[in-house]
Amino acid sequence: MDFLDIFKQVLMLYIIMMIGTVIYRLKVINDETLTRLSKLMLHVTIPANILMGLSNSGNLVKSDFLQMVILSVLSYLFVMVLSVVVLRVFFIKKEERPFYQYISIFGNIGFIGYPMLMIIIGKEALLLGAVVNIFYSLLLYSLGIYLMSQYSEEENTGGFEWKRLISPGIIIAVLSIVFFFLDIRLPGVIKDTAEMLGGMTSPMAMIVLGASINKINFKTIIKNYRIIIISIMKMVAYPISFAYILKLLGFTGMPAMVAVVLMGMPIATTAVITALEFNKKNLVKASEASVFSTLLLIVTIPVLIFSVSIVGV
Repeated sequence: MDFLDIFKQVLMLYIIMMIGTVIYRLKVINDETLTRLSKLMLHVTIPANILMGLSNSGNLVKSDFLQMVILSVLSYLFVMVLSVVVLRVFFIKKEERPFYQYISIFGNIGFIGYPMLMIIIGKEALLLGAVVNIFYSLLLYSLGIYLMSQYSEEENTGGFEWKRLISPGIIIAVLSIVFFFLDIRLPGVIKDTAEMLGGMTSPMAMIVLGASINKINFKTIIKNYRIIIISIMKMVAYPISFAYILKLLGFTGMPAMVAVVLMGMPIATTAVITALEFNKKNLVKASEASVFSTLLLIVTIPVLIFSVSIVGV
């Protein structure tokens, strides 16, 4: 775990984010572009990322997969319980609760988490990260969209529609689990296509996030103490406490290390993407939360390394 390598990886993401900020100001892209990119990621490149994880799962044994499944369930139960605690502690208004619950639950495991796994643990950790991503996707396209859709002022929304769950993301997430257990392998051309499309996701997400910086006022972030505290909790308190819980339960080794790293990721860029798609009223707050926590990552890297060491063998 070379801190300099991790720093370089994070710096690359920041550079792409800044490019997004600049090209938005130069009017190379606009709000319509961001909306269309968000649709493209939700319906094409993120599902392709899921398929890419399946195509790279050939070296996984089912015991590793099953342990990662257990840890994935535990991790999301952990953050969902804590998200309810956050709502109660901060006395958040009813109409704002779904948004703050969203950012308390969803971390940036795909766009930033994968690079962090590769640098902190190794390339082999990406295979287990793909397992977590399947469950993340199931939650994103169900609970995530449900939470972000609440109290929307968009025309013709009419509240959350359950038919939105029948989407490419959730269909492919379910099929990936089935294919893995049935040992169904993707044809080479499908695998290569998924890798090409999936590789577009992180750069596009950081460009959308960078463009969103133009919509926020950093003074308002400082005033919104909820975003600051939730970010610190997600990236400091969550991974450390979860690592000790896993060790107490007897989980150590690579699956546990993967779960801990992904637990400490910044607030998901998908907060911005889903706000653009389902509830633009939350767009500014989503941008503030995602940008602030992403910038905070440069400070919390040592926390990630310490947390991983708790469950490392």
